[in-house]
Amino acid sequence: MKKLSMEQAGFKEGALSLVLNSVLFFLKMWVGILTGSIALKADAWHTASDAISSVVVIIAAKISSWKPTQKHPYGFGRWDQIAALFIAFFLGAIGFNSIISAIQSLGSRTSVTYGMLAIGITAFSVVTKLLMALYAFRLGKVSRNSSVRADGWHNMSDAISSMIVLIGIIIAGHFWWMDGVLGIIVALMLFQAAFEIAKETIHVLLGDEPDPKLVASIIEESTKMLGFNPQPHHFHFHDYSVQKELVFHIRLDPEMPLGKAHTIASEVEKMVEDKFNLYATVHMDVTHESEK
Repeated sequence: MKKLSMEQAGFKEGALSLVLNSVLFFLKMWVGILTGSIALKADAWHTASDAISSVVVIIAAKISSWKPTQKHPYGFGRWDQIAALFIAFFLGAIGFNSIISAIQSLGSRTSVTYGMLAIGITAFSVVTKLLMALYAFRLGKVSRNSSVRADGWHNMSDAISSMIVLIGIIIAGHFWWMDGVLGIIVALMLFQAAFEIAKETIHVLLGDEPDPKLVASIIEESTKMLGFNPQPHHFHFHDYSVQKELVFHIRLDPEMPLGKAHTIASEVEKMVEDKFNLYATVHMDVTHESEK
């Protein structure tokens, strides 16, 4: 698959996901109403949340592509993470509603008769959602679009929940409580998906230390380029999705002229941008006698 921009990946995955999830929602909800199954209705709403999240992905992809402004010099890339957080919140809300309905079903000892139509549509949903999830993961990896990856996990969680519902439907004839239990299981999977998406997104928003391999490579390339080790240290990494910033310090001889020191810092910044595709800001420290 050729490399895509975040905007292209968001539109491509979002549009496909919106169409397919809308079709699956109506099919699942139709069967859920026919059978009176809370589990199938919950699964249908899970799919509906996929469709809504796809709209969010498309909108976030467009906003993330806006050019930086004076007021927002780092661009609008973090709307990508905001979109992912919205998806997580929506999943949690759907899960809460589903678990309440399932508990009420168990309390009233409600049993459900499914039939072959429910089995066929649920099986079709499992296959479709798995393919959609794999496609989203691949697009997200190529474009480095976190909301596309979040949508992929959303589709994967829906595929797994539909698989569990399918198994439950097949054996439901022997257990009156199967539909209520399936509803609770689907709800718990929704909570898990929401937690994982939120955790990953918040991790990015709060900031993270650079990969040790990246730090080692920068030290190696700096030493090779300058002919001496400037001892890069105190690294800080800022991820703005479309733009990634790396700030660190180097140590230079205190007797070095300011102009030459500035030139060295600029060369290191240019090297980081060219070789690692990162915008770098290098601060110059003085090398003390004990460090020479």
